[in-house]
Amino acid sequence: MIKKVVLLFFILFNLTPLLNSENLIDLSNDMFFYVPYEEHAADYINFYNYLKQWEENKVIINDEKLLKFYKDFAGQKTLHGFIFEAFLRQTKNKNIQKQVLFMIKGYKLDDVFSVILTRLYNSRKKQIEMGDNNQLQYSYNEEYFDENINLFKQNEYLAFKNELGLMLFDNPWTNLSYNSRNKVYSENDSFFLMYGGGTNSMTIHFYKMINIIFEEFKSREIEGKYNAEKYGNWKVQEIEIKGILKKANADKIFICTGTGPDLFPEIESGTFSILLYNEKLERGYSISYYMNFSKINNNFEMRQRIWNHLLMQLIFSFINVK
Repeated sequence: MIKKVVLLFFILFNLTPLLNSENLIDLSNDMFFYVPYEEHAADYINFYNYLKQWEENKVIINDEKLLKFYKDFAGQKTLHGFIFEAFLRQTKNKNIQKQVLFMIKGYKLDDVFSVILTRLYNSRKKQIEMGDNNQLQYSYNEEYFDENINLFKQNEYLAFKNELGLMLFDNPWTNLSYNSRNKVYSENDSFFLMYGGGTNSMTIHFYKMINIIFEEFKSREIEGKYNAEKYGNWKVQEIEIKGILKKANADKIFICTGTGPDLFPEIESGTFSILLYNEKLERGYSISYYMNFSKINNNFEMRQRIWNHLLMQLIFSFINVK
């Protein structure tokens, strides 16, 4: 056990330079994307599990190590940076919250993330009605709100009777199914997962198309007009199948991104999709994240960073070939 902990610390403290050497894909809307190799993905999983142990008081991170983690991971262009930030936004461990606040005050940190955490950890918890359900919300002086959307805890999820897989964030999702009445699309399937509140909400759209050649899939899904019209910076880019994407069981992979004003002027939204096509199966799949923020949401100033986390999360998608 001791050897494992020592090895883990070696990985964590030597990880950032290794990952920053990756070839980042800079997108037109100030976002980035990269494909990690298997050893980097394994390091990420180790880091994720380590943070879970910290939440459960199974490991101790002293003040010096916490500051190093903050400097090494917060704001960095890595999956590790995203999951570290998501952990600090999601932790309910009061000892960790106090330790983070002590660090922020002691070192006079004034970056955007430290300001957001300070407000969050000093917020009042309350239950709000959302349809037929009650949902947890955090309020800071009734000026800033957090809708408790978890982007840290996650589990493997298989959709369409185990055909399509991803790492799904652990939230109390509302499931909405949709089946087209149009006979042309009768073999397709689609459904949504939804969660969130009035100042921040999230939707995941799953879609599959079967018995379809790639050119038709490209015409209908990749060259679709809706998001291109909605977002002025909408971009579609084919991704080289390398690293962990070799296990995606897809012959063609595209990512799509777009951010900008929503229907209401006080709300900003983003849509991030991955499109996977398997030639042998003649099947195409898409997973699409949508998330919006109002200006009174506590995370509004970090919306671009959180959107980029959703985009990078798509890297763990795969077609489950039996």
